[in-house]
Amino acid sequence: MPRPTSTVILDGVDITADVFQGATIRYGRKMVTDQYQPSTLTLTVLTTASSQTWTPGLSVSVEADDPAWLYSLPRFYGQITDVRIGKTLTTITATSVTLGWLARQRLVDWTVNPSGDTPDCLSAITAVLDSLAPYAFGTATSPGYVTLLENIDIGTSSALAALQTITSWELSGHLFESPNGNLFFVPYRDNTTPLFALSDPSVISSGWESAISIAGLANICKVDYNVDQSVGFYDYGSIVTYGDYATARTMQVDNAADAISGAAAIVTMLGEPYYQVSGLQIDLANVSSSVSFDLMRSFVGTVIDTSAIATYIPGLPDLSVVEGWTETIGHSWWRLSLNLSDVYQTIAPESWDTVTPTLTWATVSPTVTWRSLRTGSI
Repeated sequence: MPRPTSTVILDGVDITADVFQGATIRYGRKMVTDQYQPSTLTLTVLTTASSQTWTPGLSVSVEADDPAWLYSLPRFYGQITDVRIGKTLTTITATSVTLGWLARQRLVDWTVNPSGDTPDCLSAITAVLDSLAPYAFGTATSPGYVTLLENIDIGTSSALAALQTITSWELSGHLFESPNGNLFFVPYRDNTTPLFALSDPSVISSGWESAISIAGLANICKVDYNVDQSVGFYDYGSIVTYGDYATARTMQVDNAADAISGAAAIVTMLGEPYYQVSGLQIDLANVSSSVSFDLMRSFVGTVIDTSAIATYIPGLPDLSVVEGWTETIGHSWWRLSLNLSDVYQTIAPESWDTVTPTLTWATVSPTVTWRSLRTGSI
């Protein structure tokens, strides 16, 4: 079967046929409890007279194409950060323009002069928060960036770290970048329908690892809210099985009922250990064009039906969520190495504004087993 072909554009020039030798792209994260990192590209090219013109700050992009696809698919878009020129080969490192840019923006002086020094960063933060608002805060608009940042160390946090802190307060969804550099937020509760199925076990190599760990386990959660108030939630069954694993969060809510629902969501998601499968390698030359198209149009949070290969990989669930990947590209190969988590972990937290109206938080007992929310009923 044909594999996808690559196109590498460096500073507006297609270098694929002339000097391209290989590339490695890292995207997303390894497991569900990690934070998403900026995508990176390591590009190897032949050393030529042009090598000295490839300097930090120049744009670089990678696309994949196949004659059977409806359109080409972006794999990376970013800026060069490092160039190492050797006698025969030059290595170029690049970082994404989206999360990479947010990671470089500092929050110093925002509360003092928010519209002065970094207006572009401010508008980006505001736009992201407003898009998160219906999912993370239960209202049409965000409470305001100054309020949201009041519990963050302004002097040391980057814009990315601040956004990740805000979204992790309620574990409300995925905040990530697409391979072409757009910023997305996808609520966890939307991740229920598979985009496609991996139905042929023979396409999987032996390089995968399936791991289960109590790292990140949280069966007791204390939530601080309204400056000096706090509530707690616990999973008694998990405590009996694994012992006490406590975590503390600060949430931007103004009442105990909402704070309890946030604590319950965290305990529901992190109260049990789940298998995380990393390095699930697929050689795209061994799959059909339709499967390679589906694989390469997947984002963080995409659900894949893995039931056909689950019996061959211990711990792999029937429905898996893409957490990230590493892909290696050469003249004669294109390999995708997926990191997957269990869909029942990532859809576990139910946002408090989506629960059936008759089950208002004021009447919900903290002893309710929130784990049943995975099936949509209490």
